[in-house]
Amino acid sequence: MSREALARPFDRRVVRHRAGPRGRTLAYVDIASVIDRLNAELPSWSYEVVSHEVYDDNEVVVLGRLTADGVVKMAFGTAELTRDRDGKLPSKGDALKAAASDGLKKAASLLGVGLEFYRKEAAPEERSAPQATPSRPQPVSPATQRQLAALESAVRRRGWSADRFGAWVMEKFGKKDATTLSRSEASTLISELSRPGSH
Repeated sequence: MSREALARPFDRRVVRHRAGPRGRTLAYVDIASVIDRLNAELPSWSYEVVSHEVYDDNEVVVLGRLTADGVVKMAFGTAELTRDRDGKLPSKGDALKAAASDGLKKAASLLGVGLEFYRKEAAPEERSAPQATPSRPQPVSPATQRQLAALESAVRRRGWSADRFGAWVMEKFGKKDATTLSRSEASTLISELSRPGSH
């Protein structure tokens, strides 16, 4: 497996853009481009959905496993169940497929595929801003409901009790329960729970 080949930037002709937070434009490639890269650079690979959950009929979360040349990468994928103008929910099957594709893209990024889209670049105004004296610390963003749901699902799959999970959260970050985690802390725990054979 050539990590350099997997991580090479995508041709601009297949790069798409969508609106992101704070008025920013985010670049990405579709799932077909990711599969094309995996097929071109890996002699054999496989992807499977390990588990899936539907939360409150508005979000689907799957945990997927990508295996390539003996290397295993796992990642969560999500898809929203947004009601149409008539108030009807879309097919859960379609949402599961979309979440599985999202999980494959995230898992492939752990091998370097499309990693350029996950690198955080400073916004133009941040790059051009003059150096300022240190200011008060910015408030920490709390863990999202999506992250908390993903943690709950991962803990349930491992068969952990609430007490064991609480002790682990306390050991890691000195927090009494998951609801007090920051977004960054929750992301760290999700990644650790996604790794095969951890804990």
